[in-house]
Amino acid sequence: MGTAPTTRDEVPADVIGLSDLVVTTESSDPVVILRGVSLTVRAGELVGLVGESGSGKSTVALAIADLLPEGVVRASGSVRVNGEALDALPAKRRGALLGRKVALVLQDPSASLNPVRRIGPQMIEVLRFHFGVSRAEALRLAADRLREVGIDDPGRVLASYPDMLSGGMKQRVVIAMGLLAGPEVVIADEPTTALDVRVQASVLDLLVRLNSEKDVAILLVSHNIVAVGEYCDRVIVMYAGTIVESLAAADLMASARHPYTRALIGSVPSLETPTQAELPTIPGSPPDPGDVLAGCPFEPRCPLARARCATELPRRIALDESHTVACWAVEEELAQHPVRLEPSC
Repeated sequence: MGTAPTTRDEVPADVIGLSDLVVTTESSDPVVILRGVSLTVRAGELVGLVGESGSGKSTVALAIADLLPEGVVRASGSVRVNGEALDALPAKRRGALLGRKVALVLQDPSASLNPVRRIGPQMIEVLRFHFGVSRAEALRLAADRLREVGIDDPGRVLASYPDMLSGGMKQRVVIAMGLLAGPEVVIADEPTTALDVRVQASVLDLLVRLNSEKDVAILLVSHNIVAVGEYCDRVIVMYAGTIVESLAAADLMASARHPYTRALIGSVPSLETPTQAELPTIPGSPPDPGDVLAGCPFEPRCPLARARCATELPRRIALDESHTVACWAVEEELAQHPVRLEPSC
């Protein structure tokens, strides 16, 4: 798990904050990709962002890093890094802030490395650009960061081309590159997808260690809700561009309330699952990104759907200080109990 929880008087500041973020395609008939997403990542926190492919997880990561692809725009809402709204910053200041405070680790490390350049020159560019250190000092610092991510022979790695390294080694190099500027948050977007199971575990263990030892906040984007629940402090569940539930990871298995969250948990086989048993799945499929959704996007697949689910987007209910859910069925169950209602996201 991540860093130990703090007391009420010691609540850390948000290093990342999204408020009612709407992201669309840039066209005369725009497709809505994110539908009013609000979330925070606090200093030193390890947060998991989970959901099926197409839920909007990677778009959230790219929006924070100000790297939305061509043709995709932030239509409304705000992104804050260290309390500063990116929209309010000049381009140079925004680039410097993101370059130093936010590290983005993508699922395919090969996409982050130039195949025709050795690792050393690629790594030291970060330090020389942002801090103006000498080449020798930059190489020394790069070697230190490689050791921090578990690479025992940094000299060999710095002299290597990317295709001379294994997938797990390349992912460690990319993480080390991200740490060079001393970021306050690492956004890891499906960082283990292309790796085998053993290497996946080692990369996740590395992120947890960086979180606990260096107090770096981590936003771990993943489709594996069980892994996220095991490694993170808090879990945020996305579906079709919306956040449907957010709760403490320790409460995930016992206290998750949204039907989609429960379905994700139930679809992961365990060691007790019979080898001949049919693997559990969620019936149906996510909505097409181009669909215009008036109500809850999960309604066509939901076993608890009510009539209003097809026409009204659920509002976000705070069940306690760390648990919110957006579901009309859950709200009806709690109708007899006073709860705090928050704006829908």
